[in-house]
Amino acid sequence: MALLNFLESIKFLETNGINCLEVNVIESLKDLKKYLNFPYVMKISSSSLIHKTEARAVITDIFSEKNLENAFKKLSDIIIREKIKADIVIQKQIKGLELIVGIKEDMQFGKIILFGAGGVYTEIIKDSSIRLLPVLKKDVQEMIEETKAGTLISNKRISYNVEVLKSLILAISELAVRKDIKEMDLNPVILTRENVFIVDARVLL
Repeated sequence: MALLNFLESIKFLETNGINCLEVNVIESLKDLKKYLNFPYVMKISSSSLIHKTEARAVITDIFSEKNLENAFKKLSDIIIREKIKADIVIQKQIKGLELIVGIKEDMQFGKIILFGAGGVYTEIIKDSSIRLLPVLKKDVQEMIEETKAGTLISNKRISYNVEVLKSLILAISELAVRKDIKEMDLNPVILTRENVFIVDARVLL
């Protein structure tokens, strides 16, 4: 089995037709001059850090050049302190509803897909729905409706783009069936009025 780091997981998804939020590697402070369209998120890409938030390896709300420099220095210090081989990467910070889409392989039932509330809420409210693979569009609709996240998605005052979310879940289901994926953790997946963005990913082949 091979555990892909963040960059490898994103590349794997994009190679297989799954669109992800653009991500770029920052190698030095000079690279930061390209990024002035705030806000940004900076993080460490390493398979050694499974829970990046707990390891303080994710820095959000970067709204200035000074914030960028400080974030790069803090993450560089973590890499040195933890003695890991890793990249520092940057992404646009997207506002929206944070969700999780995951794949697990159950020894008894086979592969299952999970959907629910993501980000910091994954462990707090434990809001999820699962189905055996493969799933159909009606299964995806039921999964969304069974969760508290689904209640937020159906909020007519916000008008989230639920159709692109359904398409993403179906595409992940098809990919998991087609490829030998043991686990996949897409968290957060951010849903907005216009689109859906895979922000972080971890894939175990």
